[in-house]
Parts: sequence; structure tokens; C-alpha cells
Amino acid sequence: MPNFGNNRYYENYLMELFASARAYNKASVLTLGGIAGPSGGIGGPPGGIIGYLPQTKVAYDTSETASSLTPASGMSLLDNLNHIRGRITVLEEVPNLAVASNNSFVMSGVGVMNFTGSGVVITVSGTSQVNIDIAQVTTFATLAESQAGVIGDKSVPPSGLPLRVINDALVRADGYGGNTRGQYSVDLQRARAESNQVAGSAYTVIVGGQNNKIDPSEGYWSFIGGGYTNSILPGANSIYGSAITAGSYNVVSGIADWSFIGAGSENKMYGCRSFIGAGYSNEIRRYTTAAVERSVIGGGDSNLIYGNRCVIVGGYLNKVEQAQYSSVLGGYYNTISGGSYSTIPGGTYNLVNGSYALAQGRKAKALHDGSTVITDSRNYYFSSEMDDEMALRFKRLKVATLLTATGTENPSGTFIVSSGVSSFGMGVTVPNITIGTIGNYTVIDSNGHQTMSGTARPWRDELGELLLKAKNGTRISNNLTEGTVVFSDTCVIADDWIIMNVQLNHDKDLQSDLHPHLHFIQTSSGVPNWLLHHRWQTNGLVKTTGWTYGKWTNLAFEYDSGNLNQIIEFPPITPPSGVSISDIVQFRIYRDTDNDSTLFDGDDPIVGDVSAYMYDIHFQIDSLGSDDEYVK
Repeated sequence: MPNFGNNRYYENYLMELFASARAYNKASVLTLGGIAGPSGGIGGPPGGIIGYLPQTKVAYDTSETASSLTPASGMSLLDNLNHIRGRITVLEEVPNLAVASNNSFVMSGVGVMNFTGSGVVITVSGTSQVNIDIAQVTTFATLAESQAGVIGDKSVPPSGLPLRVINDALVRADGYGGNTRGQYSVDLQRARAESNQVAGSAYTVIVGGQNNKIDPSEGYWSFIGGGYTNSILPGANSIYGSAITAGSYNVVSGIADWSFIGAGSENKMYGCRSFIGAGYSNEIRRYTTAAVERSVIGGGDSNLIYGNRCVIVGGYLNKVEQAQYSSVLGGYYNTISGGSYSTIPGGTYNLVNGSYALAQGRKAKALHDGSTVITDSRNYYFSSEMDDEMALRFKRLKVATLLTATGTENPSGTFIVSSGVSSFGMGVTVPNITIGTIGNYTVIDSNGHQTMSGTARPWRDELGELLLKAKNGTRISNNLTEGTVVFSDTCVIADDWIIMNVQLNHDKDLQSDLHPHLHFIQTSSGVPNWLLHHRWQTNGLVKTTGWTYGKWTNLAFEYDSGNLNQIIEFPPITPPSGVSISDIVQFRIYRDTDNDSTLFDGDDPIVGDVSAYMYDIHFQIDSLGSDDEYVK
């Protein structure tokens, strides 16, 4: 028994009893309204005073009506429970569900949610539970599998793709590095040696490769497909819409909008709207401050264009410079320089330096506007010499216009020139044929008349047989045995001379000089005092009465010994004003033994007779006859 005599002990004991009762009541179940169950209980007085009320021990009376109205303050617990039951009924039976997606409102008043799709599986568990299973249809690869490319039939989720959007640019997630990309650019290149080897301009693309770059500029829409160390370099300009698809060390730079390099190595594009297909070290370059436009190099090696709208299809070391609308189709070391609308189809070391011109073959040079020069394989230069000229160099030229029934050449319709010899099997009709070089040529016109110019004018002579010419005086005689005319050493110019008249032929160039000569026998180193008089009688003009004197000037051959057949020259005779065809020139030949003319240094140095054969006049002709009878 407790010691109640001890007051302090009594108090303590009493407090322990209250604490034990309190703890018991807290742990005990408080039953309200009878026996608990899923359908409610039979009702009854509540039991207990103090304690927690577990929800599973609360029953409601199914005979009482559930109400969804808000209960008034102070109502019984049972009434409150029936209000709760009423609200649950409304929620279960009336479409009143609100649906949201990612915290964004979609729809309210929803009574039925229908789950569809092949991956949705719905099963009923008991009488009040439905299980909804969403099957994982797709198997996703991991990041490591995606980067290694070993994914099999797995899909690559966004987290597994080696791509990221950084600063509005799409780049590789595993190889970002480098400088900031241009806005909205795509840079999938994984390897770079320098930080600037990125897609640096807006709306540009580098698909792959290594060390490729598009430098930053205000230009957009350029593209590098792949390759190694390819570059689009705007510099101080802005490049729009240019592309390099592949290759290595290719460059698009300068004013090079809308241009293209397909592949190859070390090709350089500085032209606008231009194209380099492939090859090595080809270049389209501007030659003024303005851009080169619309030029094309198909391929080849070390070909160069700096001209607008020009084409080099291929070949090696071909060049089109400072030209427009010109083309080289191929070959080696061919050049179009300064000419427009010109062409070199092929060959080697050909040159065009005129507009509307063509050179082909080996070392053909079309140097004039409208000229065409075609050569064979011989290794020396062959050039045009005037505008609108066709120059051909071949060992053999054949033109066939008529064939037999079997397709072979008909000799009657074939024209052949071989080694300078012509064979005509057909008639040739042309307005004019010009043969020769600039300033020195022969023309055969449509009438068949032939005229010559420059050094194409051949020399001819008008012969004078001295034996048959009239002689004045007794000191000049004929030696019929030797066929010579003998001038004695006693001749005087006042009495002794040979006279002759020469009518000029129609073929003579009217403006060319006459060159008189005397053929004589030289017997010593000394030269006789040969003297010539002449006067020109022009048709249609007054007769000339005075004579013009001229002494000998030159010897054709150097005397050594014996009797030398020598030719001596007299001063040239210039035609007078008004000269015409068929003019008459009169001549007198003298031996001025005593120097009566005073034109010589002294008396004749030869003692004894001097014999002469012939007298002739050399002159140039410029036609074969004349077009008219009296007019040149």
C-alpha cells in the first residue's frame, strides 16, 4: 500500500494515476455509432471521452440522407460525416473533373478520361480499382551508345543525340569547343586545330570534316559540307550564299557571293556567282576593284580566270585574263589576254590577243580582232597579221567537196595543197584570195587579176640588146664575132653614143624607180667613165627635150684578174609626176673618155677599147598587166 501518511508521496502517486489513464485513453480506439464496416453501422451512443479517432473506425448510418450542403456550425459529427459523403457522391457521379497538361489548364467538367494507344493497358483489380499501364514501346540508346554509333534497333532520345543548341546555334554536344557560332548556324564539325574554325556567320552550316571554318561577317547562308581546312573568308566584305562541298585547303574569299567550289584542293574563289568544280590550285580572281562575275573553271590544274563570264573547262596552266565572254576548253599553257568573245579549243602554247578570235593547235597566235589561227604539230609560233584573217599552217591541206557513192573522195571535187604544190580537182571561186603577210601580199580578185604589195612585188627587167641599137659617131662599133659593142678610147660625148627607147610595161609599179645597168667586160681594176643620159616622155603631156646626166655608181662584182663579166649600176631614175602606163623613157650610153661631162675624177683610166653586151632596166611590178588598156 502506498504510504498515505507521506503527503508528498500521495501527490506523486495521484499524478501517476492520471498520467496512466491519459496514456491509455490516447492509445485506445474511440468507437462512434456502433460497429465499423464498409456499409456503416447500426448506430448507438458514442463511447469514450478522450482519444484520437482513426478514420477506419468511423461508421455512418446508411439510412440517413447524404447532403452536399455545408453544415451549420455546432452540428453533430454524424451530420458532418453525411455532408462529406454527399460531396464524394457528387465527385463520383457528376462530370466535374478539371484536366491540365504540364500545369497548363486544358478543360474542366470532365467526367470521362479515355486512355488510348497501343502502349496503354487497363486492368480491373477488385471491385473498386482500375490499373492503367503505359508500356515502353521504344527502347532508347544511351548517350555512350549514340556517340559510339552502336545503337542497333534502339532509338536515340534527345539526351542521347550528340547535338546541342548553344547560343541559337546547333552544335555537337561532345565537340563544342571553338569560338561562338553565328546565330542560327549549324556546326557539326568535331575536330578543329584553331578556335576560329567554326561556322561563325549567321545561318551558315558546316556539316563535318576537320579544320573547316566560315569567318564571321554580315553575310549569311554559306555552307561547307566537309573536307579538310576549307575556308569561307569574307575579310572586309560580306559573303552571301557561297559553298564548298568537300576537298582540302579550298578558299572562298573577297567579293564572292553565291559562288561554289565542289571539291579538289587549294582552289581559290574570289569571283561572284562563279563556279569551280574540282581540280587543284585553280583560281577565279578579280583584276579590278570590281568583282569578277559568272565565270567557271570545271577542273584541271593551275588554271586561272580574271575576267567576267569566262570559262576554262579543264587542262593545265590555262589562263583567261582581262577578258569577257571568252573560253579555253582545255590543253596546256593556253592564254586569252585582253580579248573578248574569243576561244581556244585546245592544244598548247596558243595565244589569243584579240576579240572574236580563235587559236588552236600548237603555238598559234591570234593577235588581231576577228582572226582565226590554226596550226599543226610543228614547234614554232605562227601568228595572224591583220584583222579578220584566217591563217592556217599545215604540211598538207585537203578540201573535199564531192564524194563517190561509197563515201570516198572524188578527185574531181578535191583540192589539195601539199609541200607548196597545189592540186586542183575542182573549180575554186572566191571574191578575193590574199597570199602573204601584212604589207607584203598578193591579191587575186574575183576577175582573176593579180596585184602585189610591199616586198611581194617581184623585180623584172626591160632588156636592151646593144648590137641592135642605133649608134651615133664612128668610135662605137659592133663586134659580130664576139657579139659585143666596142667603145674605143677616143670616144667623145658630143659625137659618140648609143641611143634606145624603152616603153614601160603595164605590169610596172608606176611609182617604183628604174634601175639602169650595163653589162660589159672588165679587163683591169680600173673602170671606164660610163655615162648615162635619160629623158622621160609621159603620155598625154608635152614632149621632154632636156636630158638628165648620171655617171656609174656601183659594181656588182669585185674585180680580181683577167676578163670579168661585170655589171655596172647607174643612179635610180624616179618617175615624174603624172606617170602612166606605156610611158617612153629614152636613153643614151656614153664612154666619157676625156671627162667632158666633168662628172668624173679625171680621164678614163682604161687605155684601149672596152666591150659591152647588154643594157637593161630593173624595176618592180605590182600586177600582171593592167585592169584596163590604158589605165593601171
